[in-house]
Amino acid sequence: MNTFPKYAPIPRASEITGLGRSTLYKLAGEGKIKLIKAGGRSLVDIEHALAWMQTLPTAQIAPSNRPALRRPMIKLRTPSSGRP
Repeated sequence: MNTFPKYAPIPRASEITGLGRSTLYKLAGEGKIKLIKAGGRSLVDIEHALAWMQTLPTAQIAPSNRPALRRPMIKLRTPSSGRP
């Protein structure tokens, strides 16, 4: 079970949520997630941000119709005897 801090600075909140710095500020500006100010620092209310993320719809990913890529075999060179 993951235990997260109640509040986290933007870089740490980005790691926890998977959202980028700009996205976190944008969501805060739209009132979707809560930020607090502690001195000059903006701290994300992690519980609030994760709760908001729970309201997002599940991604619907369609299967690809593209054929799988075939990668060429790479031959490794073996050192020859007598060569430096």
